[in-house]
Amino acid sequence: MSDLKIVILAGGSGTRLWPVSSKRSPKQVIDFGIKESMILQAVRKSQKLGAVYIVAGTEHVEEIDRELTGLKYTIISEPYGKNTAPAVALGASYLWRKNPKSNLVFIPVDQDFNESELEKAVLKVAEVVNDTGKIVLTGTKPEKPDPGYGYIETGKKLGDSIYSIKKIMEKPTKNELKRIELNGGYLWNIFIVGGRAEQFKKSFETHLPDIAKLFKTDNPIELYRNFKPTGVEKGLFSKNPDLIVVEAKMQWRDIGNWRALHKVLEKDISGNCYIGEKSFGIKNKNTLIFNKTDKIIATIGLKNIIIATTDNEILIANLKYVDQVGELEKMVNKDKE
Repeated sequence: MSDLKIVILAGGSGTRLWPVSSKRSPKQVIDFGIKESMILQAVRKSQKLGAVYIVAGTEHVEEIDRELTGLKYTIISEPYGKNTAPAVALGASYLWRKNPKSNLVFIPVDQDFNESELEKAVLKVAEVVNDTGKIVLTGTKPEKPDPGYGYIETGKKLGDSIYSIKKIMEKPTKNELKRIELNGGYLWNIFIVGGRAEQFKKSFETHLPDIAKLFKTDNPIELYRNFKPTGVEKGLFSKNPDLIVVEAKMQWRDIGNWRALHKVLEKDISGNCYIGEKSFGIKNKNTLIFNKTDKIIATIGLKNIIIATTDNEILIANLKYVDQVGELEKMVNKDKE
């Protein structure tokens, strides 16, 4: 589809993957054992689908440029990290100024997609955008209820794998998870989002008018300074009754934290993954050791543990609790801010 624009959301410093990912060295440019960095993987898989644009923090532009040497893309520089709603608006407004009818598909940098399945999903979303003129979300059937993922409750069937949306849940409660398991009719929200630039503009003007001011300026620094951090699911999508969702049949993993990363990496027969030449273990089970330093990390008898190390910091955590790593990072670095 020649007019398709792929917008990769590559902001943030990935503190849920601390200490390997940090403000100094963000997750986007790190190879976490999947043979290439997140940003290189995302651009490589996207470039044959349409022109590639990357929304990324100003402080990370040079690192991303180095990582993507030889590839064709445009970086849309984000002055401050303010969560996903301003990032989506920044990308949409940049392309709206070029052509209000631009067909955009946003994809996240920190998710793992099968390449051919991603292509099918993106082209399906773009097709539905062309046919309906609406903003289109994408979901896939849950393998099992998971409190770490966002969900879309589907409504009326509108076409082949196309549904209206009853409800968007960013992170379900325990009661909501039980209902998901019992009732069905829910999809994981995998954040492949399509729409025309003018439709994003209209939606932001209606539901997030302060952020919509990005469509009126090509110098967003002062606006960004005053934005409150706002997630696009809660701030925009959950307020818009006119969205639709495409169900995509695809293998998908959010790789935004250590538990999710452990799921996608190759493991031995005991579920262990050792990244780095100086990572060793005996009689471990379901454990991840990420060590690309010159230190030797040697372990015996661990179960459900993540050890991640840099030259200056070591994280040791139960995989069950890695959702709290971002909170721990703030505690460790509070005096440095």
